Amino acid sequence: MYHIGGYVFWGTKQVSAYSVNSANAYFVAENGVLFNKIKTQLVACPGQKTGSYTIPESVTQLWPGVFNNCTRFSGYIDIPASLSIIGDYSFYNCSSIDGFTVNLSNKEYSAIDGILFNKAQDSLYICPLTKSGKYTVPSSVNYIGYSAFDGCSQLTEVILPATTKNIDDYAFEYCTGLIRIRLGENISEIGSAAFYNCSNLQRFEIKTTSPPDVDYYTFNSIDNLNCTLYVPVGCTANYAAKNYWKDFFIEESSFDDTAAPIVYTSDVKISGVKDHIVIEGIRRGQNIEIYNVPGRLLKKIQAENSLIELTLPTGTVYIVRAGDTRTKVLLTK
Repeated sequence: MYHIGGYVFWGTKQVSAYSVNSANAYFVAENGVLFNKIKTQLVACPGQKTGSYTIPESVTQLWPGVFNNCTRFSGYIDIPASLSIIGDYSFYNCSSIDGFTVNLSNKEYSAIDGILFNKAQDSLYICPLTKSGKYTVPSSVNYIGYSAFDGCSQLTEVILPATTKNIDDYAFEYCTGLIRIRLGENISEIGSAAFYNCSNLQRFEIKTTSPPDVDYYTFNSIDNLNCTLYVPVGCTANYAAKNYWKDFFIEESSFDDTAAPIVYTSDVKISGVKDHIVIEGIRRGQNIEIYNVPGRLLKKIQAENSLIELTLPTGTVYIVRAGDTRTKVLLTK
């Protein structure tokens, strides 16, 4: 055998080691890891490999998917000075690694707090899946890489700086724990499926006045009923007229970080009983808004007590927003 294509061993979680006949002129194995003969290319790592891993100093290239599903890796992946090419999905679903370290002599890559960047640190390439809580992207970054945060389900908030202009395809795909994200005022490109299945997102904040073009998959599987789009003051009409952005509930914001902390959960309960919408647990003074399915506001009041009942025509689906809670209600006769 003289050629092995990328992704050939994708998903082979149960492999404990690779071995190569000594007469093979093209490939070699070392400690169960597969390389090309002269060990400049790392071809495949077995899924059962455990512990941390130091990439050999001879390696200049990682093949696509080379460490995919190495879920038993732990600690840090050490990247040598020699490495110049990392293939797509090289570390896909390495769910237990703490991150990356990079030899200071490497001319292509660097690391900050375990996250992999290019040398200039203006491109963010890979965030380890163990990253949790709130993460503020460094102010030097103008590009979020292809699948950079894919599967980072423990992140709850991500703040992008004003310098960030481009978010590549699948960048935040399956960030299912993400509650809030903020995009800066200079964002101009957002890739396909960039936020696919960010299913718990409640606040999508974007500071640019002109919404970037997106496609159907960019926001697919975001719960638009429970996610509010926050835009600059005076820019609601810009977003309401733009495909896929207009599917959100839109509010204007000054993005004042000195304001009271954001509360993401609510004890408000909304239900439909015959010709009544019943709202329980709302605080006095909170807004209650009733919309039709196309998004037209039908009614807006302020709560005077914790239990509110509203009589509305039956046979219709309403979208009810009470405080921070939003849901669909069907009133039947």
